[in-house]
Amino acid sequence: ADSLEALINSSAKHSEMVLMFRKEASLAPVEIRMGKKSRLKKKKKNQEDQYEDEIDPEKQMLEAAEKSRGRIKDVTDLVNAKAPPKKKAKKQPVVEDVPSAYQLLLSSIKISGEHEKLMKRRQLEQRGEDVDSDEEIAEVPEEVEEEELLPALPDDDKDTDERLESIEEFKKAKKQRKLKEEEDAERGHRLEEDDEGDEEGEEGEEGDDEAVEEDADEVEAIEEDVRDPKDQMEDFGVEQDSNGPAFEARYESPDEEQIQKFEENPPSVSTRSHPTLDDTNVVSSLPIPDPIQNLDGAHIKPRLYNHWKAKKKGLTPLTKTLFPIVNSYQDLLFAKCNLSNRKEMREMCLLHALDHVIKVRDKIHANEYALKNDPSIGAIKDQGFTRPSVLIFAPFKNHAYELVKMILDILPDPHNKSISHLEKFEALFSPDPEEKINKNKPNDFLEIFRGNVEDNFQLGISLNPKSTSFFSSFKYADIIIASPVSLRMQLGNPGTTKFIPDFLSSIDIVILDSTEVLLMQNWDHLTFLFKYLNEVATKAEGIDFSRIQDWHLNGWSRYQRQSIIMSSHLSPEINALWNHSCKNMAGKFKLKSKCAVGTINRVVPKVKQIFQRLPCNSIPDIDQDRFDWFNQNIFPKIKEGQQMQTVIYVPSYFDFVRLKNLFEKETINSEYISEYSPHPDVSSTRARFYQERVDQILYTERFHFYNRLKLRGVKKIVFYGVPVAEYYAEMVNNMVIDEDSQCTVIFTKFDRFPLEQIVGAKRADQMLTRDKSVFMFY
Repeated sequence: ADSLEALINSSAKHSEMVLMFRKEASLAPVEIRMGKKSRLKKKKKNQEDQYEDEIDPEKQMLEAAEKSRGRIKDVTDLVNAKAPPKKKAKKQPVVEDVPSAYQLLLSSIKISGEHEKLMKRRQLEQRGEDVDSDEEIAEVPEEVEEEELLPALPDDDKDTDERLESIEEFKKAKKQRKLKEEEDAERGHRLEEDDEGDEEGEEGEEGDDEAVEEDADEVEAIEEDVRDPKDQMEDFGVEQDSNGPAFEARYESPDEEQIQKFEENPPSVSTRSHPTLDDTNVVSSLPIPDPIQNLDGAHIKPRLYNHWKAKKKGLTPLTKTLFPIVNSYQDLLFAKCNLSNRKEMREMCLLHALDHVIKVRDKIHANEYALKNDPSIGAIKDQGFTRPSVLIFAPFKNHAYELVKMILDILPDPHNKSISHLEKFEALFSPDPEEKINKNKPNDFLEIFRGNVEDNFQLGISLNPKSTSFFSSFKYADIIIASPVSLRMQLGNPGTTKFIPDFLSSIDIVILDSTEVLLMQNWDHLTFLFKYLNEVATKAEGIDFSRIQDWHLNGWSRYQRQSIIMSSHLSPEINALWNHSCKNMAGKFKLKSKCAVGTINRVVPKVKQIFQRLPCNSIPDIDQDRFDWFNQNIFPKIKEGQQMQTVIYVPSYFDFVRLKNLFEKETINSEYISEYSPHPDVSSTRARFYQERVDQILYTERFHFYNRLKLRGVKKIVFYGVPVAEYYAEMVNNMVIDEDSQCTVIFTKFDRFPLEQIVGAKRADQMLTRDKSVFMFY
């Protein structure tokens, strides 16, 4: 402190030069960092312990400076007034309670070399060591980082511009080094970070899972992007072969006139019998393609086809007939998917989906390599707004589990060398090994509800070089497997900030697995998602518009999207989705059963089966007309006690609530069973009904789908709407037969599909066209 005071007193002229320089340059006060932050904290604590009763050296220096110049305070105010406002930043360790003028003096001291000595002396004092000579100070190792010290001020003979330039260059270089260190530290942290999401066994913590998954995906994306495109092509197995005319046609520029013509006048369709498939009608505007014998001429990617052959997989007569349709990127509605052919249909669709994804990724990598070698090629339009290109809807986790297992079985090298998050997938989707199976249930029920039946799930799958990653965020996923309710909950409501359906904007193939099961869930979720498929992206984050195809930019990609729907039967809801949401310009094929014989032939007991046709002229009036007819013809008999031991089977839950309110207004001895009824209430209601202490039961079709219970003591059934054909036979066969037993089915002319599945196509035509409205089968 004494040496510093003497130096200040003897450097009055030099301090005037420093103050003049600060005044001319209008620079803000610069804070000098006195060593590392941790050392300063320790220094402060030592000062409080050792110099508690002594005079603070810094205050002593300040007093000396004031004595030597007398007007330092005024100059300090001037400098501070001209300094620009400081931005909020991390606190820097500075000398406390020291004005700016004092900092300037310290900066000038550095020119004479005394600054380093002062710093070393303070280091020794901080350690509690005595300092007697400059030799001892010189032996102290340098601990002050070079970047933490201010640069030496220029000499007096240099111009102000040179002074400013040197300081600005120092600040710029320091800022660049800091940014580079932060980027290196962040990237190193990501590459070394363990995936905590693998240890989470509960899917409910979606926020944490999504964060971990997104970090993992970003790391994989970084690893992929930093590599040379040529190496990526070699590792990814890009084959220089033809992708096929159907695939390449998707990259051609759209014809606006052709699209407008397609919108105004869709091609007319015709129904005809399939030449090779028994009991099958084909509805299409295109000729039926010929079956293929193998996949040699199907333009499948060689590495995928070779792996398929190595697994000794082949085509069945059914897939030989349908694969030409699927491989041509034409829409397919197959309404004959049952237990016997479900597996082969899934394998065919997944083979096509994987082939499409690999072709898309290969094409993008090949174009990147070409652009890097020859930038003069110009823009190559080969991408959509987002990466996901295949979307698969499945009703339960057990269905998704089977689909993923098939994908892993079909997946070729090098993608199957490393599977990320496979253990997490097994933990969340695999069936319970201790699951008990009730063999008294029908086979289709056991097939649907075997394993994990949770209906709120989503899974992103990305095909990366030499690996495949599960639970990828939708931003980096190629394939999305999800339930409709999960995606609907993720999107939220339109008009909110959360509603961003961009991941649906570039879907090329959408597959509906077990659509008859999806129909028993909330069908509105599925129609809502189809509404936002292939819409123009709302955010431009990370999008290279020079490579976006015109189909996507103009909002026409829905006319290029391929839809594949697999269902056990055809319903009005499925048919409406097919007609209004599937508009593929490549063509459409709907395959359905001829329904030569309906399920009515499976009814064993001899019971009166009455089919009542209602007069209804429009679809919006169906619900009201049915309710009015029931209220006028059936409900009075119930109130009079003529409908004892009767089950009123209601397909729609909304109609169930409406009838329940009607029954509760009257003093009627009735009970209610729906999919929301607690199990104890269901058991007690069934027991009282069997004991004839309850006269009527309102019973929903969805409850029957999820439980398939047998109601004992049923003498009469009123089907408020046409039921599923399988459930009709089950309910009637479970009746108690006596002279009063009968069942009544209420239908309209809009119920052709479910009606022909019960009574057959020919009978259905007669029942819908004849003048009389009542038909009885016995």
